[in-house]
Amino acid sequence: MPDDVIRTKRLDLVDDEGHTRASLSTVDGETSLTFLNREGIPSLGIGVNDGVGTSGVSMFDERGTVRVSVDLDADGSPAVVLYDTAGEPRVALGTGDDGASAIDFTGPYGEARITLEVDEAGQPGLVIMDGRGSDRVAITVDKDGEPHIDFLDPDGKVTKWPA
Repeated sequence: MPDDVIRTKRLDLVDDEGHTRASLSTVDGETSLTFLNREGIPSLGIGVNDGVGTSGVSMFDERGTVRVSVDLDADGSPAVVLYDTAGEPRVALGTGDDGASAIDFTGPYGEARITLEVDEAGQPGLVIMDGRGSDRVAITVDKDGEPHIDFLDPDGKVTKWPA
């Protein structure tokens, strides 16, 4: 091994007062670089998980709660997720390996509320869900350019509107 190589599982960078401000580590197949604020709380994290083939970047608020993440799944599909002050995902933007893309909005309890998507064939759609996450309104444009609006009952069956 060359003399100018340092081998370790963890390297901490400290400020003038001796507080850890950044940490580079590798544990159980996950390599990460984490930047910490003055209080030692994570502010930014960059990681790669070799076990599942994913990588990502996360940004945290002053309390250490994740607020934004940008990730690549094992198949290379990217996703951006925005979190509320409690660290719950509220908005997700992603594309799949099949070419489909979507923006998903969730309610305060994690329930799906709205999905705006373009499917793998390039057809757009908007789905609005009720408080339980059940599809209630679907707006689409088919391959011939014809618009469709479907109103759904709680069981997902198309119903007349108004009911």
